[in-house]
Amino acid sequence: MANLLEALGSRIVVGDGAVAAYLYAEGVPLGRSFEGFNLTEPDRVSAAHRAYLEAGSEVIATNSFAAGRFSLQRHGLEDKVNEINWKAAKLALGEVGKSGAWVVGCIGPCGIPQAEWGAAHGVEALFRQQAGGLLDGGVHAILLQSFSDPKELTVAMEAVRELHHLPIFALLAAGREGTLPGGKHWEESTRQLREAGAEVIGVAPAFGPSACEGLMKRISSGPGKLLAAYPDAGQPEFSEGRYLYANHPQYFAQRMAELPALGVNLLGGGSGVSPSHIRALKAKV
Repeated sequence: MANLLEALGSRIVVGDGAVAAYLYAEGVPLGRSFEGFNLTEPDRVSAAHRAYLEAGSEVIATNSFAAGRFSLQRHGLEDKVNEINWKAAKLALGEVGKSGAWVVGCIGPCGIPQAEWGAAHGVEALFRQQAGGLLDGGVHAILLQSFSDPKELTVAMEAVRELHHLPIFALLAAGREGTLPGGKHWEESTRQLREAGAEVIGVAPAFGPSACEGLMKRISSGPGKLLAAYPDAGQPEFSEGRYLYANHPQYFAQRMAELPALGVNLLGGGSGVSPSHIRALKAKV
């Protein structure tokens, strides 16, 4: 299989959208553990991966964003961390097959406020356990997605590095103006992530693709400086008991297609980014 980092250094690579959001759009209620579906309804997870691959995704993320012990504990699944993450990797790899697409192991924030960190929670151990299941499952890289706190993201990176030296993609969920907790600056935070060893850095804003351009203009690209953008489809509206995203796939694709000019070669999405969005994006780039 071709090297993912080499591909990112030479051309535009299209990612996917969030599997959990895909399942939600298919009618799964918010109170369920989407990651638990890896064990209870694996066919639905596989169908989500397959839909994105058929739409043109070359990089798909495992269904494991909230598959850390603390997050799974809310659903009584805290003893299934290794199994859920291992299965997440296997389901994604099973759909990739011989297509040449890559699988990144997705890890989101641990869910514990930083003020409550300490020996009782062992935050680094939480990330290490989750990463271990994904690595055992055979992922090609680790995607640390939608972290709003650079410190937590750095802790997650260190936990992964203790286990393996697969590429790490580190994405911050910055505000429109690059705002981060504690008054941290977007430019300084991304520089620190690069210095900490992230092979790919980028943004995963909740405000949609329009927020990406201004943020990515403020960090440099170049040899060895690979950039990614994984925005949500936009801000959802609550209607008739469901959260809905208004951004049309063509609008999403048009805005995302502007980013490669800034050195952003990995283009994907988060919540609300459906296979239709990815298909439109693939056609644009």
